[in-house]
Amino acid sequence: MPTSPHFVFKSEAFPVEPGEDAEVNPGVFGKALAGWLADELRKAGYEVKGALAEDFGRLVELGAPSGRLYVAASSTDESATEWRVFAISEQGLLTRLRGGPGASEILAGITPKLRNLLVAHPGIHDLQEDGDVDDACAPSRAAAAPRLSLAACATPSTASPRIPRRCCARRSRCCARPSCGLPRPSSSRPASPPR
Repeated sequence: MPTSPHFVFKSEAFPVEPGEDAEVNPGVFGKALAGWLADELRKAGYEVKGALAEDFGRLVELGAPSGRLYVAASSTDESATEWRVFAISEQGLLTRLRGGPGASEILAGITPKLRNLLVAHPGIHDLQEDGDVDDACAPSRAAAAPRLSLAACATPSTASPRIPRRCCARRSRCCARPSCGLPRPSSSRPASPPR
C-alpha cells in the first residue's frame, strides 16, 4: 500500500488511557492522537468515517475520491512521548481501472495538510519527516532511513527535498523501482551468453 512520508515527533499532549494497548499490541498507544487528528481533519474538510485499532496503532478512515484513505497514528516506543503519523491509500483493481486520482495524487494532497496540522500544534516538538510519497512500499520503513527535520519547514514555501532511503519493499535488495536509488542486486547466476 502506498504511504505518505512518516512524520515522527515528540509530545506529551496525547495522554494514554489505562488499558489502551489492550486493543492493539502491548506498549503501542495513539488513541488520543488519532482522536485529535480526526477532529482536526474534520475541521479541514475531510469526511471522517471512523477510527480503527490495528496491531501497529490507530487508523483514522477518511472519505477519498477513489479507494480508501487512512491516517495512521501510533507511539514509537512504550513511553508514549514519541509519535508517528502517516497516511495510507488503498486502491483496488477496479478503482485503478476506472481512472480518477491515483494513490500518489491522493497522498500528495493530504501530506501537506498533515504536516501543517502537526507544525501548528503547540505541544508538538522535534518534528521530523521520513521519506516521501511512496508508490510501491508498505508502511514499514527501513530502520536506518534518514529523517528530515521540519524545523525549517514551517512556511509552505519551503520545499522538502527527496530523502534517500533503503528500499523497503524487499528490505535487503532493490525493488527495481526507478526512483529507488539503490543498485540492483547482483545475480548469483552467471549471465547468459548472447545468442
